Amino acid sequence: PQGINPNNYNNNNNRSINLDGLLNAIVLIRAIALDESVRMDLVESKMLVYLYPFLKILNSGPNCDLPKSFIEKLNKARPQILLIIKSLSMGSEERIIDFLIDSGYMPLGIGVISSGEPVERFLACNILFHIFSSQSGINQCLNKEQKFKVICKNLCNTVIYARKVFENYCQKYSEYSQSESQIMHQTDIPFLLKTVDMIIKCYMKLTEDKRANLRFYECTFLKPDDQEHGQRQEPAIHPIFKLESKDHKDFIEMIKYMGKINPKIVERNSMFSGDNFINSIRELNNAIKHQHKKQYEAAERNKK
Repeated sequence: PQGINPNNYNNNNNRSINLDGLLNAIVLIRAIALDESVRMDLVESKMLVYLYPFLKILNSGPNCDLPKSFIEKLNKARPQILLIIKSLSMGSEERIIDFLIDSGYMPLGIGVISSGEPVERFLACNILFHIFSSQSGINQCLNKEQKFKVICKNLCNTVIYARKVFENYCQKYSEYSQSESQIMHQTDIPFLLKTVDMIIKCYMKLTEDKRANLRFYECTFLKPDDQEHGQRQEPAIHPIFKLESKDHKDFIEMIKYMGKINPKIVERNSMFSGDNFINSIRELNNAIKHQHKKQYEAAERNKK
């Protein structure tokens, strides 16, 4: 499954690639992943490794040799595979987290966060959160500076994408003279709001790492001229998570406006309200500041 060659997918008649069979198998594998009595058997079988290549994002277009129907079936498989991995990762069990990282889930899984469909972005972020809930997961994900950069860049790109979708939704509402029957209701919005909330939770976990928290502290509390890495690296955390910044205020106002446009969004899940996002971001800022203080005090004690 490492390479996807259209010659191997001849109208699904080639037994080497049977996407209908794959989709059926995924349903069975997911049932195993949900059963605690046999889930470790699934991990130890390393069967998941054969599903990872199908997480790759493929778009039909002039530069793609694959049939459109084939890509559509692949797109159906991706969220189901993510649900399997999410089920396995939920307990943040060290053995399972180690397997996911060692077996090569991360590169493609991280890519889904910034390039997948909204529901896929949410699932991939949820998996990343559970990986970060394991100390082994944090250590392995951050053992190299480049890994940290890739994770931060993908999380920031997802926030940028979510903001664009939110802005388009608000703009369409204004253009249609506030006639609700004419508004294009975005079913993606709830998943993107959940994803932004999950990104905050991922950042909260990362504050426990000294190097990551230092970068977050620089981005949220220091002026650009005072940042040690400011001139050399991209921001480790998106500006909407910096309290009192213009980006933060604009984002919260947009969330509140969307709540007025479609109150049902907030009614179904109160975390979508502007006030709750403010509280979550404030908690993140407090955690960054608290961890930085702890690290500074520990460094001063070591000097003595």
